[in-house]
Amino acid sequence: MDFDQPGMFTRADALASGYTDDDLRRSRADRTLLSIRRGYFVRSAVYRTLDSSSQHLLLAKAVLSDSADDAVLSHVSAAVLHGMPV
Repeated sequence: MDFDQPGMFTRADALASGYTDDDLRRSRADRTLLSIRRGYFVRSAVYRTLDSSSQHLLLAKAVLSDSADDAVLSHVSAAVLHGMPV
């Protein structure tokens, strides 16, 4: 199954697009998809093009979207979010 999402997407996004949990499982097994954290995915080909700061930013955004509304990023994650050199 071809996941054509250009960035990070959630399990809910994939299901809404017609993919199944089996599709996600198979795509992770054959390394077409990479799991950023539980329920958050990115195409492996896209992830490989990112530098380490951009990879960190994906994880930070996934964590933040699963957090309380008043949660904030700090330290390295905040620096990466604001485009500061790390």
